[in-house]
Amino acid sequence: MVRDPQSGKYRRTRLFVMTLGNSRKSVRLLVWRSSARVWAELHEQAFRRLGGAVRVVVLDNLREGVLIPDFYDPILNPLYRDVLAHYGAVAMPCRVQDPDLKGKVKSGIGHTQRTPLKGLRFESLEGAHAYLDRWEQRWADTRIHGTTERRVAAMFAEEKPSLLPLPLEPFRYYQYGERIVHLDGCVEVEAAYYGAPPGWIGRVVNVQRDALYVRLLDPQRRKAVFGFGDGAAASGGEVGAGNLPHATPCAGIRDR
Repeated sequence: MVRDPQSGKYRRTRLFVMTLGNSRKSVRLLVWRSSARVWAELHEQAFRRLGGAVRVVVLDNLREGVLIPDFYDPILNPLYRDVLAHYGAVAMPCRVQDPDLKGKVKSGIGHTQRTPLKGLRFESLEGAHAYLDRWEQRWADTRIHGTTERRVAAMFAEEKPSLLPLPLEPFRYYQYGERIVHLDGCVEVEAAYYGAPPGWIGRVVNVQRDALYVRLLDPQRRKAVFGFGDGAAASGGEVGAGNLPHATPCAGIRDR
């Protein structure tokens, strides 16, 4: 348990564990809450702690990562999918009610809860992470794993060259939501109006927005068809003031 800086009381935290399938090298992180962005950021932190990215991520069917579970064609959270693509990885959700596919992670979570964190209280998340890092370095990495019968650190030294190199820049996070194309052919995002392609009037479109760009996504091709911003990569343009409606129509906004 960790002391909450706002309430001053000890609270339970969420435990994130990423385990490499060959060496059993693990990254353990604690967070106060979980969301789609937090889930994606934890993967980024884990990749950078490992010094490289994996090619395949086997994950549980958490809502933060998987919107519709399906073994053959799962629907991933768009933000999580794009973060993995930025690092060259793909997600492979487990079958529903099939714990054998994720046994390495499940055992790592249970081992962390029973060994380094059991009965301990920390004054801050930073202190808890520092304790977990020392425990990982002094005990978890130096132990002889029961299945491989080799030291975790030695196997990780062999496995690390197989990891994908990290990109030069971290992923640029965006907000994701849905908008309705109004009768004037525009969508409203943060009190600004952007023109949609012809024939989209009345359609519900997916919108990505960050500090630089606003992108309208084609739901069939799952790619940006119109982009607006100051950068050279943007295409299209913001609708001029003369084309704006007199009043903001009801857009049925539902952010994710």
